[in-house]
Amino acid sequence: MVMAAVQVWAQQNPTTDNYLFNPVSISPAYAGQQNGQLQSIYDAQWIGLKGAPRTGSMYYDYMAPSRFAFNIGLIDDQVGPLHMQNLGISTAYHLQVAKETYFSVGIRYTLNHTTVDLVDQFYVDKIDQSIYDIDGPWFQNVDLGGTLYQENWYIGGTMKNMVRQAMYDANFTARIGHLFGGYRFGLNDDWTLSPSVLLNFTENAPLDANLHLFAEYKSYIGAGLNMSPGDELGMFFKTKLAGGYHLFYQYNYPLSDLVYVTKQSHVIGVGIDFIRDAKTIVSPRYFL
Repeated sequence: MVMAAVQVWAQQNPTTDNYLFNPVSISPAYAGQQNGQLQSIYDAQWIGLKGAPRTGSMYYDYMAPSRFAFNIGLIDDQVGPLHMQNLGISTAYHLQVAKETYFSVGIRYTLNHTTVDLVDQFYVDKIDQSIYDIDGPWFQNVDLGGTLYQENWYIGGTMKNMVRQAMYDANFTARIGHLFGGYRFGLNDDWTLSPSVLLNFTENAPLDANLHLFAEYKSYIGAGLNMSPGDELGMFFKTKLAGGYHLFYQYNYPLSDLVYVTKQSHVIGVGIDFIRDAKTIVSPRYFL
């Protein structure tokens, strides 16, 4: 298999898709930007492909009047026989550095656990003694991030997995870097248009670029397009309902040879505002 493979397409990192609706998944510096909101997100990639990635997550976000914030997130991610569970606790402080400019810096502590179920997923001959389940170790890590922003623009970066942790023998966590930025244009009193870019740098992997364009009407309803060259092309929708509810949906179409076996991936999310009149720092991130 190693000698025959010409190109390999890996899983689109679930946080890359989910960050459209929950930016703290990309950077802990975003903690507090969705003050008082509880979110639940489900990401189903490559529908119809056996063992394709499935990711479920839940987050709660809060910012104190002192501009100190925290976010608690639970993630359950399964790819083929590999099953990973993750608890992340993010804290951030949003410092006002000028009249309309803020700089937020955040740190996240993560606790992870992995299991590998080779018996259930791929094999029929369960008598074979070389086929077994692996109950992997618990391991910890730290992410650091920072963002500079005003009402109509933002720019920032993150470094994930700062500590090199052993998952299994000769298998270590990969360091991941994110660079991101965006701008919001006011088309008129009701409509805004927001382009943005996210660059992902994963250790021992090629650069992954994500481009987005989002149009929104009065912060209540919006739609946009997203593209990762050579990977996927998609569209996404957002709406804010009465009672403090938010609904999110994203559809992605593969641009790689995966199109011969699957033609769709979906992300769906629900958010509930528990602090209805919360005063948060305004930012142009269209996915809030």
